[in-house]
Amino acid sequence: MRAARRTRGRAACAAASRATAVAVLVALCALAAAVPAVAGAAERKVPRGFVGVMWDKEIQDAPPDLQRAQWQTMARSGVESARVIFSWHLAQEPPGSEPDFTRTDQMVRNAAAHGIDLLPVIVYAPPWARVFPDVLGSAPSDMAAYGRYVSELVRRYGPRGYFWRDNPGLPKRPIRAWQIWNEPSLPYQWEPHAGWPARYAELLRTAARAVRSQDRQAKVILAGFANHAWTAVARVYKAGGVRRYFDAAAVHMYSAKTADYVEVVRRFRRAMDRAGDRRKPIWVTEVGASASLAVIRSPDHEHFQTTNAGLARHIGPSFRALARVRRRYRIERVYWYTWASPYDATTGVFGYAGLNAFHGARVKPMPALAAFRRMAVDFHGCRKDARARCVR
Repeated sequence: MRAARRTRGRAACAAASRATAVAVLVALCALAAAVPAVAGAAERKVPRGFVGVMWDKEIQDAPPDLQRAQWQTMARSGVESARVIFSWHLAQEPPGSEPDFTRTDQMVRNAAAHGIDLLPVIVYAPPWARVFPDVLGSAPSDMAAYGRYVSELVRRYGPRGYFWRDNPGLPKRPIRAWQIWNEPSLPYQWEPHAGWPARYAELLRTAARAVRSQDRQAKVILAGFANHAWTAVARVYKAGGVRRYFDAAAVHMYSAKTADYVEVVRRFRRAMDRAGDRRKPIWVTEVGASASLAVIRSPDHEHFQTTNAGLARHIGPSFRALARVRRRYRIERVYWYTWASPYDATTGVFGYAGLNAFHGARVKPMPALAAFRRMAVDFHGCRKDARARCVR
């Protein structure tokens, strides 16, 4: 009898507990419904870092205060990753001297302060380390010296970098990806041009060893290839001994038609697959068009010339087209070219590619910037603050 009463008592307690739990759950659901959703809670459509821009041209030499303000604007505009130029020739002159990190420190500091990841492209040998001392786009003659410079960059800005120890008040945002050279398949970026795939492969191996000696988890990014990029990357594979020395391949492409971007990436992916690199991702480290159609007649570039309004209309569909195929072709990053350019006919068609116009000491947002911002909000599910964080 007493056992039966105990059983009934336990059952009653369990029922009461279940009822209480249901009541609490209903109350929590009602509370959640009453609280307005914040923009930061919306669904992201792309991984962190997918939306990037290039930071180059004349704005790199703007006054420090202006540059800081622009990096803040980049963060607010939805930029999560910036591709920057780390120029060896501006950092180490004469031979044997200690590198001067003034320019690179400024970019790293601005990026860290505003929550933006960096992808440095390490390029341009100093005259003493060039095959042709008077040619900026000369191939390096001293591969070992390039490797030492790369190693020192990672030692300074990597996860154990002394830059972060020397700047304790700065948010620590170490650089974890490094791009080795730029467009070596083009003669003006790599002279002498004959035999460039084998020579570039040698540079890549040297640089990859240097990066991994300082940060075993860092990503080594292949130089971006332009024009017939799928042919160029196939030639590098054919040169031999490169597959284990990079973690992502890179492609550059310019067109006023978004379908062209998808086709180029498709051919590039096929070239990588045929070389046995099916699992390795692609980074689109330059993509864009030029608002120079009404200003410059350039038959060699007319396939990517448009107007200011046309460039603005082009940005959203371009990112969406690449986002739709990102899983199929393993696209991890897309960098729009470029953040700011002069919008001056003396600078050629690429001078009209920027989201902003920068001339003298003035930055003027172009219609393309508003289009970029709308795309970024859609992709990220939120607007961003000056630290690239989601806000209401």
